[in-house]
Amino acid sequence: MMPRSLLPLVLLLLIAAGAAVWLNHEPDNTSMQSSLLFADLAPKAQDLDRVVISNQQGIVLEAVRKDGVWMARLDGLAVPYPVDAEQLSAMVQQLVDAKRIEAKTNNPDNHSVLGLSDIAQADSRATLVELATQQDTWQLLVGQTASSGMGSYVRLPRQNQTWLVDIIVSLPRDAQRWLDHNILPVSVGDVASLELSGPTALHLSVDEETQQAVLDGMPEQATLRYPRVLDNWLDSVVSVDFEQVEARTPVAQDASVQQYTLQLRSGTPITFTLIDDEDGAVLRVDGEQRELWQQVQYRLSAFAAGQLRKTMDDFISLPEEGEAEQPVIPMDEGEAPQ
Repeated sequence: MMPRSLLPLVLLLLIAAGAAVWLNHEPDNTSMQSSLLFADLAPKAQDLDRVVISNQQGIVLEAVRKDGVWMARLDGLAVPYPVDAEQLSAMVQQLVDAKRIEAKTNNPDNHSVLGLSDIAQADSRATLVELATQQDTWQLLVGQTASSGMGSYVRLPRQNQTWLVDIIVSLPRDAQRWLDHNILPVSVGDVASLELSGPTALHLSVDEETQQAVLDGMPEQATLRYPRVLDNWLDSVVSVDFEQVEARTPVAQDASVQQYTLQLRSGTPITFTLIDDEDGAVLRVDGEQRELWQQVQYRLSAFAAGQLRKTMDDFISLPEEGEAEQPVIPMDEGEAPQ
C-alpha cells in the first residue's frame, strides 16, 4: 500500500501529465482527418508574385516576381537582388502539400507554448509567411517543430485553432541565405583564360581540347603540386560564394587590391577585384552580364577570400637544393661474353 505522505506528490504528477496531454490534444469534436492546409493554393501557386516572411523583429525576406524572376528587396540596397528560386519554390511547394494531421490547442493563452503567438507580441517566436497573387493572399504563422521531428505547429493568423502539419517548413534565418549565390554566371567550361594583376601576377589558359588549365611562366624544373591543382583552383574562382551583398562603398587609398580577369570563350571578359578592408574582404565585379554589379559588392568569408589569394608557389613544387636532375653519363658495357 502506498504511504500517505506520497499521495500529494503522485496527484501533482498526474495533474501535470494531464495538463500536458490536454495542451497537445484537442477534444474529439475539433479533431479531423488529414486534409490540405491550403486547399486552394495548388492551382494558383504558379501565379504567385509576392512572398513576405516576417517575425517579431520585422521583415526577414520580401521577394517579388518581375518578368519571371524573383527579386528580393534588401535594406541598404537601391536595387533588388535575385533570389534563389529553388529554395523559394521548395518552401511554396511545402505549403501546397502541407496537411493537417492533428488539431492542437485553440486557447490563445497557450499559443506561445507552441511558438504561435502573433508576431506583434514582444515575446513571439513565430514566423509569418505571406503568399500573394494579384487576386489572392494566403497567410500562415509557423511555430515550433514538433518534438517528434515529424512536422511543424502552425496557425492561421485570424484563427485561434492550432495544428500540427506533416512537414517541417523551411524558412530563412535572414534574406542573405535565400539570395542567388552564383556571383559569376559562368562555368569553368566557359573560361578561356584567367589573369591576375596586382600584388600577385599570374596567367592561366585553358586548353580547348583537354579542358585543363595551364600555368604560364612556370620555372623550367617546376612541377605541379598535384594533378589538376590548377583546374580545382579555377573552379573555386568561378564558383566563389559570398556571405553578404552590400552597397558599394569608396575604396580606401591604402587598401590592398587584387584584380582578376576572366576571358570567356565567347570573347566577353569579366573583371572582378578583391579588396581588403578593415572588416575583411569584399569582391567587386564589372562586366556586361549584370547591371546590378555596378551598385553592389560582396562580403566574403575569410575562407572564400583565402581561396582567391593564391600565388605561383601554391601551385608548383621546385626541386630542393642538391636535388637537381643529374646528367646521364653513358656507361661502357664492354664486350658481350663469349
